[in-house]
Amino acid sequence: MRGSRAALADELHDALVAFAERAGLGEEGVRYVTGKVADHLAGHFDAAKLEGPRRIRGRLLDVVDGLKSFKERQQVGGRYSGKAKAANVFQRLREAHQRLVASGESITRASLARAAAVSVQTATARWSVVMPIEKRKRKTVQISV
Repeated sequence: MRGSRAALADELHDALVAFAERAGLGEEGVRYVTGKVADHLAGHFDAAKLEGPRRIRGRLLDVVDGLKSFKERQQVGGRYSGKAKAANVFQRLREAHQRLVASGESITRASLARAAAVSVQTATARWSVVMPIEKRKRKTVQISV
C-alpha cells in the first residue's frame, strides 16, 4: 500500500469490504469490521514510530529472488547485515584510533575499545587491521647462546 492518506484509506476500505464479503457479512458486517479496524488504529497507532529509524524491507529482493525457502533468504540477509555491521565497527575503530593518536593517549586494546564503544574482544580481533604495523606492540624474545 503506497500513496496519499486518502489513497491508503481507500485501499484499506476496499480490503476490508473484500474481507467482509468473503466472510459472508452483509452491509452491516462491513460497517462493523471497518469500525473495529478504525477503533484499533485510533487506539494503537503511534505516529512517532514513523519518525524513528526504519527497516528497509525489500532491500535484497534482487539477491533473494529465486531462493525458495525462508531459511535461505534469512541466511542471505544475515550475511548482508553482518558485512554492513563489520564495516561500521571497522570505521568506528579507525576513527577512535585517530582520536587517540591526536590526543596523545597511549593506545591499548582496552583504550581503543572504550573510545570506539566496542568490546575489548572486538578491538583485539581487529587490532592488526586497525593499528599501523610500526605502531603495533611486538613481543621480542632474546635467545642466549
